[in-house]
Amino acid sequence: MRKVVLCVLLAALASWYFHFGRKMTEDSVKAFYDMQTGLLAKLDGEPLCRFMAKEYHSSDVIYSGAGTERTELDREAACEHLKQGLLFFQKMSSATQGRVEPTFDQQVKNVSLSEGSKLATVEGVMTVKVGDILIGRTRFTERLVRRNGRIVSLGGESKTWMYGLD
Repeated sequence: MRKVVLCVLLAALASWYFHFGRKMTEDSVKAFYDMQTGLLAKLDGEPLCRFMAKEYHSSDVIYSGAGTERTELDREAACEHLKQGLLFFQKMSSATQGRVEPTFDQQVKNVSLSEGSKLATVEGVMTVKVGDILIGRTRFTERLVRRNGRIVSLGGESKTWMYGLD
């Protein structure tokens, strides 16, 4: 009898792991972006880097007063780029004793789930403001995958417009 119960329990756990543990919903994707926005507000890039898959790859076109720049980043380079950007905001906040801090807003515009809901393609917009001043806006398409119960980013494509930070 014990063996039967143990087998049923193992089958249920395996089913959860291989089916439900890798399945995403539109709500879970939106919760992922809400969590990321909260981490951005803390200005610490390390926790955000943990949500980049090992095979992460992103391409971005940045428009600013200095011209147009194209970047292709793997996980390591993207993580370093993120940390440097947040370090800039940390220094700005420290220099003004916390009076000037950025605010981040991410809006998910569209979520396309693959068959089986294990992959998601997300279209959205992220804005960064300091007070009422818009510093940057990014329109992105990102691919997400759920692994071991966690949603992680595979990267994607984006276009960023930077204002006043040339």
